[in-house]
Amino acid sequence: MVVGTEEGFALGACTLWLLTALADQLRSRSHSAHADDGGLQAAGRAEFRRVAWQYLPVYALGTLGDWMQGGHLYALYQSYSYSISHIGHIFAIGYTSAALLGTYAAAFGDRYGYRLCVIVYGLVYSLECLSMNWDSTAVLLAGRVCGGVAYSLLFVSFESWLVAEGQARQLPGESMGQLFAMATTVNALSAVAGGTLPP
Repeated sequence: MVVGTEEGFALGACTLWLLTALADQLRSRSHSAHADDGGLQAAGRAEFRRVAWQYLPVYALGTLGDWMQGGHLYALYQSYSYSISHIGHIFAIGYTSAALLGTYAAAFGDRYGYRLCVIVYGLVYSLECLSMNWDSTAVLLAGRVCGGVAYSLLFVSFESWLVAEGQARQLPGESMGQLFAMATTVNALSAVAGGTLPP
């Protein structure tokens, strides 16, 4: 699909903004750590950067996929000639599965590890995306159930992995706060980028 001039500029601006914001956050954190005697030592700063580069790009892709899909689902269901009422029911199935299965997603991560949960998120999310290729109510509903599971995993697994990894690498609470702030920025920029990308 060809991206128009407006979409290209918006996507380019979002990408530039994201890179600038991430570089600025890393630079400002580094400068504040140098200025503060109680700040991170060189090894701690290296661990912080390593965890940030392991986490943020994967989290950005996960949230970008979720934001890209969200804006186009209604149009997809409408193209399959579903009524507004039926589309509402399809969405309700997805949100209900997220609500019911969310606690189990967290327990799954506690038991088997959050890295595995992130992988399962990718697989379940892929199943949801594949289901969209069929004009079948049963397949679309199964896809929305997968979407609910993926949604639960997205907002449990990634952050829980970050906390566990930060503890394993003995990152101070201040560093974890910085990583979560950066993740919030990444999520917001993913939403903007997801909204500007064509279906």
